[in-house]
Amino acid sequence: MSTQPLTLPSPDFAHSTLGPNAIAWTASHGLVMQSRDNSGLPKYIHAPVTLLPTPFPRDPFLHVVDLTADFNLMIDCLSRNPDFLVKILSPTATGDPFTARLLEMYQATFDQSTKLQPYALGILRSDYLPTTAGEHAVLKQVEINSIAAAFGGLSPLVGKLHRFLLERYLPNVSVDLPENASRDRTVEALATAAKLVHPECPMVLMVVQPGESNTADQKALEWGLWEKHRVPIMRLSLAEIQAHGKVGEDGHLWITTPNSASPTAISVAYFRAGYSPVDFPSAIEWDARALIETSRAIKCPTLGYHLAGTKKIQQAIASLSTEAFAALLGGWEKARVERLRSTFAGLWSLDPNEYESKEDLMTVKTQAVAEPAKFVLKPQREGGGNNLYGSDLVKAIEGGMDEKTLKSHILMEKLVPPERSAAWLMRGGQVMRVEETVAELGVYGVFLGNGQDVKVNEYAGYLLRTKALGVEEGGVASGFSCLDSVRLVGR
Repeated sequence: MSTQPLTLPSPDFAHSTLGPNAIAWTASHGLVMQSRDNSGLPKYIHAPVTLLPTPFPRDPFLHVVDLTADFNLMIDCLSRNPDFLVKILSPTATGDPFTARLLEMYQATFDQSTKLQPYALGILRSDYLPTTAGEHAVLKQVEINSIAAAFGGLSPLVGKLHRFLLERYLPNVSVDLPENASRDRTVEALATAAKLVHPECPMVLMVVQPGESNTADQKALEWGLWEKHRVPIMRLSLAEIQAHGKVGEDGHLWITTPNSASPTAISVAYFRAGYSPVDFPSAIEWDARALIETSRAIKCPTLGYHLAGTKKIQQAIASLSTEAFAALLGGWEKARVERLRSTFAGLWSLDPNEYESKEDLMTVKTQAVAEPAKFVLKPQREGGGNNLYGSDLVKAIEGGMDEKTLKSHILMEKLVPPERSAAWLMRGGQVMRVEETVAELGVYGVFLGNGQDVKVNEYAGYLLRTKALGVEEGGVASGFSCLDSVRLVGR
């Protein structure tokens, strides 16, 4: 597999031709991110992107795409199993107040919520990093994002940008760029769910953070939902929902804003917020989350989905035998379960109660302290910037973190891609060549079902994020990575 960027006509070509035209293309096609100037007014700049698609092994890419429907169904199964979720997450909750509050609300609302609205919508993203098994490249799962999986709206535009730059300025280059329909598949799933609740007057409520900077990604979904399906979106924060919403006697969530002439019934509550403690600064936001959960609106995600996507659940299912995992999922065939397990990385609990002896846990800790470059310490958080590496990991394990807090984390094998491609990156209008980069693949999936009846279950496009080697975190909005697209190569 070639790990070098495509050959350019001259050393200055990326700066003189590709970069300026990429900036103009992103501006005219909405491949942008929002910020605010000193006046508080919004302004837009191109999203961080690569200028050319990154080489990616063909067979591993197609393999994880093929697994998408089963991972979707797995999350749905786990979300509807309160006995399992409570058993696994209760010890974690003792050292993690945020997970504790989510779990408490899940237990309090599960029966009422599933009775009022048995259908759940999942807009999921399973993230992978390439590594090797013998002589072959394989993809290992980093995590499953079950809430607020971002960039489904913008990701297809990156492939279109790359296709334009190649066809216009490098016409003799032949590449295999896979289709990426993440925006269209996402809005189709939202529309299907909304019309299931209100066939005549569907309305999607997008739950957003105050001061959100990734509005272009969200707006791409809003416009697609309207243009293709004539389904509108209402954007409100959790605090605004609590101020203007109520659940009626009919069980529906009704929103009456100052600008609305009459209440609007919500068909789908789509969370692009609510994944972090900072989204819940007061009881008001928690009350809004409970209000939504106990309504007839289809939730994306339910509290069960949110909890099923936590790192602790990821570690717990990876520790199960094939037979136990198959039983947990309702009796799946062994081969089907093994296909999912083939993507699991090394994952270890830090809870003493999950080991037969103190020595077994001490062996895990000793190895992590001795070789911290081979491990990542992960809390139950989404959004980037939360993991601990290197000396910070060592300090936490050696006593810098109390036992309750430490056992709410998991230890994960650090995945290091064996082949590191050079790339042209563009951020803040500046073009730079980075000789060693790492590309993380996110595979979107959409699911709509009620535990028995499945309306939608499919692969829904991909996200590729590329960063310089040595940058630990991977978020684009948080400033670590650039949006990229896949160039399939080899096998």
